[in-house]
Amino acid sequence: MALISLGGYLALAGHRSHLYQSNNRLAAYLAGRIAARSYPGPDNEHSG
Repeated sequence: MALISLGGYLALAGHRSHLYQSNNRLAAYLAGRIAARSYPGPDNEHSG
């Protein structure tokens, strides 16, 4: 029974880790998009 519990725990921990990594990538992407809109550079046509 302990082996089954350990396996379940490890499976959930791996899934949780994946969710955290996915959230971090999404947050970084959105921050980059917001920064690109807020501070237009020569390659960004958005003027304000």
